[in-house]
Amino acid sequence: MNKIFLVASCALFSISFNALAVSSEFYGFFKGSVFHSTDAVNSFYNPNMVAPTSVSYSPSLSEADATRTTLQVGQSRLGTNIKGSSKTSANVEIDFVDFGQSSPTTSSHPRLRKAYLNYQITDDALIRFGQDWDSFSPFNPITFNYIGNYFNSGNVGFMRQQAKYIKKKGSYEYNLTIGQAGKNSSGQDSDLEKNNSLSYSGYVQKILGNHIVNLSAITARIRGSSKKETVWGSSLGHKYKNNFFETVSEFYYGEGLSQVALLSLPTTDVVKEYGAHLTAKVPTKKYDYYAGFGFAKNKDSSTSVFSSSSEKFTTLGAQENYTYKLGLSKNVDEFLLFTEAARLKTVYQSTSYYASTIELGAVYKF
Repeated sequence: MNKIFLVASCALFSISFNALAVSSEFYGFFKGSVFHSTDAVNSFYNPNMVAPTSVSYSPSLSEADATRTTLQVGQSRLGTNIKGSSKTSANVEIDFVDFGQSSPTTSSHPRLRKAYLNYQITDDALIRFGQDWDSFSPFNPITFNYIGNYFNSGNVGFMRQQAKYIKKKGSYEYNLTIGQAGKNSSGQDSDLEKNNSLSYSGYVQKILGNHIVNLSAITARIRGSSKKETVWGSSLGHKYKNNFFETVSEFYYGEGLSQVALLSLPTTDVVKEYGAHLTAKVPTKKYDYYAGFGFAKNKDSSTSVFSSSSEKFTTLGAQENYTYKLGLSKNVDEFLLFTEAARLKTVYQSTSYYASTIELGAVYKF
């Protein structure tokens, strides 16, 4: 009976879909990999190897120095581009990452990445509403750790609920965005909702031959420890690509960026911070080679969040974070085989901690 109901539901959905003259394009990729680390690492403040971003702090050297290995498929991704009339379109995209599960199997579940609607106002301007990448710090580095992605090491723009106005004019692209000034994953309203907190961001982008230059900014008013304070940030990004190599770089400077769900180093108050990343790819007939560097710093280390759990401390407490990477890939039939090695350095309470990781894996795009 359940199978009949499922088939009937799918058929009805298909009929409704066609009746609305809506078309869809399915896309995604499978990524399976093995992570190995010489020391304990964090994935966005969680002490595991789901998507390493920093080194874990542990007073126990025996715990910190213990090597570890995990197999992961959660960074695999599925998405759909939906096209309605000449003026409407939408996108939905998921992956299967859960930073609260170190090496999951059947307990994995979908995680919503993007879900937004587009309305084409004119041929060169549109309005986008929903969950999407931040307009601030929009350039993604080149790496196979798609989820770790140099976050906490110079890449800060993430995702939020927002409304965007995007306009292209010649070699320029303009963006103005109003969004929610953070996120709240709990089951009850927090200061984010109670204070009606909004963020305001945007960018100006220009194509100059093989170069793309982007200047972006963000600001918001939030409730600090004792009063309302202004959070702000600016970033300068650059992309370059020719037949021999490509590069992506970005520098940011701001104040209190982690307070509005940007992925800089977390702090307990609004303090000045800065960081940058530079990544490169060199394709050859046999292999593609990759290299990259990124860092993030808080200028006032006394406000870095430092909360403990047993003997371990997460990235919540890091004053500085550095990432160095080297990698190569090779196409074999329809698979992209890759290896990526990283050296991580994280500073807690003026003491540096190090870890080396290597990831071996394959990507199948469709």
